[in-house]
Amino acid sequence: SSVERIPAGLYTYFAVESLQPEIPRWTAYLSPTYWGVLFFLLSTFPLLRIPEIALAQTASGFRQRCRQLIRPLGIPGFFPMLLFGCWLQAANGFTQSPQHQFQIYTLGLSMFVSLGRDGMTRVGQWALGTTTGRLIDRLGARKVVAVSLLIVSAGSLCYGNAEPETWWWIYLAAAAWIFWIGVNIGISDTLLAVAPVEERTSCFALYFTASTLSLALTTLLGGYLLDLFRQAEFPYERCSFLAGWAMRVAAVPLFLWATWKIKSR
Repeated sequence: SSVERIPAGLYTYFAVESLQPEIPRWTAYLSPTYWGVLFFLLSTFPLLRIPEIALAQTASGFRQRCRQLIRPLGIPGFFPMLLFGCWLQAANGFTQSPQHQFQIYTLGLSMFVSLGRDGMTRVGQWALGTTTGRLIDRLGARKVVAVSLLIVSAGSLCYGNAEPETWWWIYLAAAAWIFWIGVNIGISDTLLAVAPVEERTSCFALYFTASTLSLALTTLLGGYLLDLFRQAEFPYERCSFLAGWAMRVAAVPLFLWATWKIKSR
């Protein structure tokens, strides 16, 4: 899903540019969409070879399910990690809508340039994944996550400095966001260190459910504020980039506080 973004962006860019004026531009997006649906369906076939895992027989009542869901909150060290995860995803959510609109309407970037930025980040993460895991094994998750977050936060400042004449700043942001790989692996390593073996599934489920919900709600809130301040002609986009940088930097001491008693797995 990472490498394919660049050729898909190239195809779409040239397909749109070659359309006759009387043909709607959205028709150029149909073919990549159909191919995407096909490959998405084909991706399910390898799952058929995964061996079955027997599920433990547990009570299936509503109250029992609710207790099982919130049980990880009583595990020492888990609740601070949950607060950190929700805070970090909130920082991401606030900048989602402004960043997307900023690329299209302020910088005027083509689909190929935008997807090339995404592809650059993901290919870089793929290349550094193994090295990052080894660094976490050697140095511990706390140091790797803290440094990675400081680098990642600079991406918002790159967007804040970008202009139509200096649109390439977004590629500096893409280079900074490669280091999300250190944050993601470090968080997983920390959750494994916090959760007892018998509670790991519940801990991961609650962490990613709550943090993803935080991302979804703050994305909607960021879009609402974007529409609200656009009517008032307030430069909300660049202000949101500055706020996103500040929130990600603030996540560093929050993570260090949440993990100061936790030894890396």
